[in-house]
Amino acid sequence: MVYVKDDFGSVSLTGIHGWAEVQNSQGSVTLRDSGAAKLSNSFGSVEQSNASGNVIINNGNGQVRASAIKGTLNVNNRFGNINVSNVQQAVTISGSNGAVEVVDAGETSISNSFGSAVARNLRGNVSINNSNGSIEVSDVTGGATLNSSFSSITFSKISGPVNCTSSNGAVNGRTIGGALTVKTSFGEVAIEQVNGDADINNSNGKISAREIRGYARFNTIFRSNRG
Repeated sequence: MVYVKDDFGSVSLTGIHGWAEVQNSQGSVTLRDSGAAKLSNSFGSVEQSNASGNVIINNGNGQVRASAIKGTLNVNNRFGNINVSNVQQAVTISGSNGAVEVVDAGETSISNSFGSAVARNLRGNVSINNSNGSIEVSDVTGGATLNSSFSSITFSKISGPVNCTSSNGAVNGRTIGGALTVKTSFGEVAIEQVNGDADINNSNGKISAREIRGYARFNTIFRSNRG
């Protein structure tokens, strides 16, 4: 077990075979080739690569990068981008004021605001809640639950069902393996290749759909204010 606490300055560790915990206040934190780990920082970037166990990362102001994690990954970041790749098990991310990208991971849950959220090549279900930022999801072996406000949602190649809720943003989806439910307002909905039922509700926006193999229900309402 390795425990490091620092207040001012960068911390870099390599080749920690057991548990590693790092607490830093101002400066970058880098951990490579470790077992399970917990990394905490206040002002500065955090990078974790090649971990054989579960990883927890908490950061206040700075970019977070994590790759080649054999266990689960849990990331909390308040100000800064989050980039995640090659995680064998589940990923849970809570971010704000920065973009989030997850590529090649297990079941994934993302909560973000004021930044885009991108997820690709996921083994299992995906759940994304994003406010004031776009959502892009593709190549998912499970289902998808996608919620956004004031930006667009785009998804493709989802093996399971898709449940999508948006406001003030367009919704574009294709190649869905299960049922599809969409509820949005003030944005166009464009859907194609749904291998199940499709239920689409749009307020003040256009709906276009192609190749729906199940039951299709579309509802659109245009409202206007008159003096």
